[in-house]
Amino acid sequence: MSSAWTPATTADAIVAMRWLAAIAVALGTVELWRVRRVADDDGVWRWSTLRREWPAPLAALLTPILGPRGFRALLVVRFAGAVGLAVTPHAVIAVALFATTLLVALRWRGSWNGGSDFMTLIVLGAVAVALAGGATAARGAVWYVALQSATSYFIAGVVKLRQPMWRDGQALSGFLRTGVHGETPTVTWVVGRPRLVVVASWAVMLAELGFPLALLAPAPCVVFVGIGALFHLGNVYALGLDRFFWAWGATYPAVLWAGTAGNLLG
Repeated sequence: MSSAWTPATTADAIVAMRWLAAIAVALGTVELWRVRRVADDDGVWRWSTLRREWPAPLAALLTPILGPRGFRALLVVRFAGAVGLAVTPHAVIAVALFATTLLVALRWRGSWNGGSDFMTLIVLGAVAVALAGGATAARGAVWYVALQSATSYFIAGVVKLRQPMWRDGQALSGFLRTGVHGETPTVTWVVGRPRLVVVASWAVMLAELGFPLALLAPAPCVVFVGIGALFHLGNVYALGLDRFFWAWGATYPAVLWAGTAGNLLG
């Protein structure tokens, strides 16, 4: 089963993953460029301080790349690579983007930006393998991304389910109150209705726990991908987590292919 917006082949999925990953990297690079001064010698994230956490030989090797001038050059190369990946399906470009994304994460002490950089690395790595290998490698790469995406949601759901503050809605209320827009009238209205917050909390947990069902058949696949997209859009608006939208969005072509054209239940 496929439609105009579900990948009919692994090649279709890889093209969509490549484009979405390129957008994710490009937008993330623009964000980093806007705050580049915090990485200068007099910035709060200056390399002269952070390099002390690395063994001396490795720090010396990384300094030309992650020092102020090198880091700016790295961002320029990364943005150019994102544009290149969107235009040219070449494994070397995907590998270069993988490397620059890894270096950026190291520059910020390997924080992975709460998971979005890590998921971007997964997609870029899979795209590189798919572009460098044959049909079997491409199929395996797409399945790998689909499984990583589904597993990430499931684990997130398990972690939330084990926390009383998620089960009673307190965690969700706290997140909404500390969003990028502060406690807006809408947020005040929502958190002022505890039962609604509890229902919303359980809806998030159940959607995450059920996401692996997307890999089994077309119907649940389309439903769960749609729920996931709306969930991340909501997080963009409420919490400013735009990187998560694009990072996980780049996995959706793989999930859609796995759940439709390549679904396990035939």
